[in-house]
Amino acid sequence: MNLVDRHFITQDRRQGAATFGFLARLHGVPPSRDELEALVTARLGPIPRLRCGWEGRHWVTEAEPDAGEHVAMHATGSPLDSAAALLGERIDPARPPWRLDLLAGYSANEFALLLRCHHALLDGVSASLVLRHLLGSGGPPYADWGREPATSPQRPTWRNLLGMVTALAERPGRALPFNGPLGPGRQLAVVTVPRATVEAARTPPQTLNDVYLAAVAGAIRRLGWPDLPRAAFALAPVSLRTAASSHVLGNQLAMIRVRLPLHVSSPAARLAAVNTRTTRAKRLSQAGGLALVTQAAAALGVAGQVGLMRLIWLPLMSNVVCSNVPIPAEPLTLAGRPVAGITGVTVLQPRHGLCMMLHGYGMAVTVGILADDRHAEYASKLAGALEQEFHDLAADL
Repeated sequence: MNLVDRHFITQDRRQGAATFGFLARLHGVPPSRDELEALVTARLGPIPRLRCGWEGRHWVTEAEPDAGEHVAMHATGSPLDSAAALLGERIDPARPPWRLDLLAGYSANEFALLLRCHHALLDGVSASLVLRHLLGSGGPPYADWGREPATSPQRPTWRNLLGMVTALAERPGRALPFNGPLGPGRQLAVVTVPRATVEAARTPPQTLNDVYLAAVAGAIRRLGWPDLPRAAFALAPVSLRTAASSHVLGNQLAMIRVRLPLHVSSPAARLAAVNTRTTRAKRLSQAGGLALVTQAAAALGVAGQVGLMRLIWLPLMSNVVCSNVPIPAEPLTLAGRPVAGITGVTVLQPRHGLCMMLHGYGMAVTVGILADDRHAEYASKLAGALEQEFHDLAADL
């Protein structure tokens, strides 16, 4: 296991379920359990990472997959409600660390698949690659899927140290209404906008992630809470993959800390301000710097990791997590049943009543907003505001 794997195991045991996933909606009649298990065995069985299980703080790879341990069938009236409930469950460490749940019964000609993973096993990019392979053309796995993710730590170079200092030296943040202790249940709200709208909002070198973060800032501002601070902070996971490790499965990620300009009224000006912040974070290697913090905490064992978690999830450090996983470009099907859409759902972090992931499929961009029961009202309100913000950003050119 690398240090990030161990971090997520500690988080799951001490802070709450470290489970995330992708919810794919498909047109057609649902497959039988036998058909789904056969597909899992054929497509995912050859991948060593997906045959891993826990043994203490080490991965142990099974020789043969047991699809029956991974596949589950559920009748549901709402795939969003069922997905939220399943993602709120801890994955039993005595069982495999990923599941494929078929959700059916809510429509005569549609069903859903939920790929949910323990974050110690895979990160968002990895899990998306796995789902695309499961529902793709049936080609062989990538050659480097047999490789273990990097275990070598980030080096304390001057650049990484500077990134760490600049990330931590920002003025402390303040709590927003959805920052506080979490309740037991989970609710999921989804924003869907045309990809063309999101692309129209940016002017290079602005990125899709910049548009996303600017829209989140505008949505928080739009809700009109009294005594709103001038800024909030988002933690945005970024991939540490290189060209040589772009398809290696496992955790290869760190965070950047982005100041969201809540005081800026113009959508275009907010986008410009966010782009300035993310460009600076990349230039100063904030991701490498914050990875050093994770490594230092891991060196102190479980106590160090728990201490770090309590710090980074305080509102003075972050208010919301905004994940962003690349959107598949290729058509996806399950034995002729076409995928209609995909929503990504990230881990709900301590004292973060809302966490979100941008993903999508085809010509649509989705943002999955996961909330606990105590803050569920904010998820639906933020979803409506976020959809409008994407359109306003595209119009304010």
